[in-house]
Amino acid sequence: MKPFPFQKQCVRSVEQFDGRTLFSCDMGLGKSAMSLWYAIRNGKFPMVVVCPASVKWQWQDEVFKVLGMGSTVCEGMRSSPLRDDIVIVNYDIAGGWLNELRRLKPKLIVIDECQYIMNPKAKRTRHVRALCRGVKHVLALSGTPLVNRPIELFPTLNILQPTVFPSRFHFGLRYCGGRRNRWGWEFRGATKIKELHR
Repeated sequence: MKPFPFQKQCVRSVEQFDGRTLFSCDMGLGKSAMSLWYAIRNGKFPMVVVCPASVKWQWQDEVFKVLGMGSTVCEGMRSSPLRDDIVIVNYDIAGGWLNELRRLKPKLIVIDECQYIMNPKAKRTRHVRALCRGVKHVLALSGTPLVNRPIELFPTLNILQPTVFPSRFHFGLRYCGGRRNRWGWEFRGATKIKELHR
């Protein structure tokens, strides 16, 4: 499978950001293929793909179609040794596989449908954050990275660019209309949207 010119440009953009990028192209434009081309072009293996359970077998098909390589799809809560260069795991079982995935020493993590980690308190978000810790290259993919409010973007942006987005509180004050009520701070609004988009 060969990339279209716009896909080549996207891969070059990922390289300019040193492999820490949010792919928010529309559905059907090849986000998964572009992340695989980035990996093969830059030798970022082993790589781990974290995705919803409903698409993990599609990811395996995509790996074979784009790269002609095999991959391992994790199943069940109990982990076993992993040996393939590409490992695919769904959010719901990532916690049970975390130690084995970390033992792989992945060079690239792909977070597919990254809106799944919009809640910083959710187990899946904590597991993805733990998996990404210390990994130099992380790609987040989603056609809809922002579902309702800008505050939902923070976990993804913090994983991708922790020095630019180090604090949820400051992010919430600046971009989410942060205000204090009698129970504490709430970040339900949207402010400085053009700046955030940039």
